[in-house]
Amino acid sequence: LKHLNQRKKTFGNMACTMLAQLFIIIAIVWTIASDASLDDSSCTIYTNVDGLRDAFGSNEYSYIQGLNARESRNLYHKLLPTCLATSSKYQHLTLCEKARLAFAARKANKLYIRERSNLLVSAFAKIMDFWRHWRVDGVTEDALWNIKCQEIGQLECAIDNENDHATKLWNDDMCANVCIALLKSSTKTNNWVDTVTMKDAAATHNDASSQAPKKQKRQQPLKVPPIFKNDPSDEEKGDL
Repeated sequence: LKHLNQRKKTFGNMACTMLAQLFIIIAIVWTIASDASLDDSSCTIYTNVDGLRDAFGSNEYSYIQGLNARESRNLYHKLLPTCLATSSKYQHLTLCEKARLAFAARKANKLYIRERSNLLVSAFAKIMDFWRHWRVDGVTEDALWNIKCQEIGQLECAIDNENDHATKLWNDDMCANVCIALLKSSTKTNNWVDTVTMKDAAATHNDASSQAPKKQKRQQPLKVPPIFKNDPSDEEKGDL
């Protein structure tokens, strides 16, 4: 009887060990599968305000209540199409098709954030756009295209008339470099506006950083795809 109880105990321990190992294997496989699908599942590009409303809520009927400046800017950053250039979900698109999608996403993002913001924040954003582009709804695709043509020195791609709009805009064969510049700028934001509107977030980040080990005084920069590395001309102004 003593040997029988010992065997039962040994068998129980073995069963528990095997069960624990099975759970570990399942967890590892689940993690690998989740990581493999993360790129496709997490990279969602919204090109119209209706899609953003469905995904993140609506505030279109309130002209006073809404997100404050910091909340609006944080959501604006969250919705930037940063994953578009590298996601396998959009790898079938050409550079110019991605750039066109990024422009549409950025424009929808801008309109949606103004809708979600309170009256003062929305008015400030419209005043900024009017001061920069003489339009309250931001730069047009033709105007931004021409700006990028000038910045990279590819003036032969500049749009001067309707025929140019039809033949040059988003043309991979003629103007792929312009599309690359536009794709890069789709993730840039205005540093001054970020500083003004996100002071509280920066202070919170600094407080959290101060609690790190003293040896790590300087935070390592985030690694970003080469296509998104900042150019000096883009760093201070932001394009949209």
